[in-house]
Amino acid sequence: MLHRPKLTVILSVLLTFRLADCWFLSMLGGGAGGCQNQCPPAYSGYYQSRNYNPPQQRFNYGLPPPTPPANSYATAPANYAAPSNAYPFAPQYSIPMNSYAMPKYAVAPQYAMVPYPTPPAYVRPPPVYVTPPPVYITPPPTTTTTIPPPKCFQNTQGYKCCNRQLDQFLEQKVGEMLKPEWQRCNLQRFATQLQHETQQMFNHSMEAIVASGEVQNLSNYRGDLYCKKRSRDGKIVVIYGSAVPYSLDTGVTRPMNDDELRTQMYPAKYDEIGVHDGHEENIWF
Repeated sequence: MLHRPKLTVILSVLLTFRLADCWFLSMLGGGAGGCQNQCPPAYSGYYQSRNYNPPQQRFNYGLPPPTPPANSYATAPANYAAPSNAYPFAPQYSIPMNSYAMPKYAVAPQYAMVPYPTPPAYVRPPPVYVTPPPVYITPPPTTTTTIPPPKCFQNTQGYKCCNRQLDQFLEQKVGEMLKPEWQRCNLQRFATQLQHETQQMFNHSMEAIVASGEVQNLSNYRGDLYCKKRSRDGKIVVIYGSAVPYSLDTGVTRPMNDDELRTQMYPAKYDEIGVHDGHEENIWF
């Protein structure tokens, strides 16, 4: 049985002889000129017609620019835009998609949704107000000095007097000094008579001073037995109780002892000793 040769093998043999013939002719003709008219046309004519050193263009300044020359480039050969399937392709290996290493991530477990418990209701107790115990601050003792009422007074003539009864008695006596029978007497006799009359009135030893004009006296007196007066004719009369009482018996000039003082039963105010300092307006003692 005879086998018919394949078309592909025959074309390969013919192409081999063709290429060897071109090479041999090129060697005989001295280069590429021997095979220039016999080898199939390729890209050589395209590149041989390119001029890499074009002539320098001379510009004429002041003249319009020259018209550029026509396209001197040869057109591309007919087989320039050959279909893409004429070029060899790289072998395409089909790789199954499941062969790629895909990262596998752990899936988070799905937990059952547990409802959050309702927070307890906190009841705030009412505030407790603690009243602190009262703090008692004892103030320091204050000493209130009560000014006692004045012991004496000023009579109608502006003199100091401590006894109303004695003031009325002297008012009567200074009026008698204007009588004629007293005008002829000396002042010592009038003072002695005043002393005896006041001692009988208060049952206490008294001192009497009668002066024809103004007199300043400093004296200590007993109790409230002190008074001073002035007559219309300008005479001054001062009567006060003795600070140290003496006996009222006739012819006796000694001070009383304790038994005699208790027998007389003087009031308690007689135990105080007053002072006349010469200022009539000082009626406090």
